[in-house]
Amino acid sequence: MKILVTSPFNPISSRLASHRGAQGHIYWSQLREYYPDLIVDIDTGDKSYKDYDVLYLYHGNDWSGALNVFGGFENFNQTEKVISLANFKGFVYSIGIPMPRYHDIIQKRVDSLSDPGPWTKDVMNSLKHIVDSTPMVDLNINLANNTNIVIGDSHAICMYRPGWLVNSVPFKTLHGAINEGFDSFIDYGRNFNNIELYFGNIDIRHHLLRQPDPDLATMRLVDRYLEAAVKLANKHDATVTILAPLPIENESRKIPKTGWYKGTPFTGSWADRNRVRKLFIAGCVYGASQFKHVKFNDWTGYLINEAGELDFKYMEKPRSVHLSREFYPHWTGADINSPAKLEALT
Repeated sequence: MKILVTSPFNPISSRLASHRGAQGHIYWSQLREYYPDLIVDIDTGDKSYKDYDVLYLYHGNDWSGALNVFGGFENFNQTEKVISLANFKGFVYSIGIPMPRYHDIIQKRVDSLSDPGPWTKDVMNSLKHIVDSTPMVDLNINLANNTNIVIGDSHAICMYRPGWLVNSVPFKTLHGAINEGFDSFIDYGRNFNNIELYFGNIDIRHHLLRQPDPDLATMRLVDRYLEAAVKLANKHDATVTILAPLPIENESRKIPKTGWYKGTPFTGSWADRNRVRKLFIAGCVYGASQFKHVKFNDWTGYLINEAGELDFKYMEKPRSVHLSREFYPHWTGADINSPAKLEALT
């Protein structure tokens, strides 16, 4: 069978600096453990799915329910590919989320056009049939028996490596994750041998410096983090590793509004956030040293420039807060030796 991982509306980027592209390539890598000949669609110009037997649809790592069509629907350059999806006769699976109601979204756009063009009634009915009949597949549940997993916020995808699962939840704070319980992120009906926790980036960027006493709030959060990590290790009889938050980039960094909170891209000065980050790490290092099955891993110094900042060259381009895929510590999806590594401090 010919199997394709594809994103019909917004092609999967081959750029190593693309966050959306990185998640698509990670899904490809996960599926290749089961389908070695699996192909990833990086928009090579082929607008048809007719030569494939199975499609795995990737909808982006932050699907919000809205379809952004740059240039307007009249000039949509993926029309042919979407129509090919509507006419597809093979098996279709939706990765990670229930199949979006694409036909409803498109129909609203079509209704506003004086001429529907290729979006005929038959095409729309066919697309509705595809939407209605496409099941969701969670690669962490349906296609994997791995006993190693990383859970965290949107930064967590950078810790992917073959043989590991990743549950990366955009905008998830450490505070919120602890309240929900770490087990809720790995409720896959089995125990895990190795669990990595990658939270805290958002708390440091937006929340801790809003507290009356940021240093005290940081240490209390770390205490709760360690308590939850120990509980997780005991329940699964696993090694739980806490991963250090990324260093702080220069304040001049422009980031998308999706990364803002209450109208700001961050809270507090660079120096204040850097102090809180160091305090966070020191607390984790000491706490992890007290527990046999809890470890702590920090970044080596490769990501830091002479000013002690996260260097822009290691970040996704042009404006993301995330690490670029070519500098992931374990896996890049390309034949690149990444200088970004982790070191065990406990």
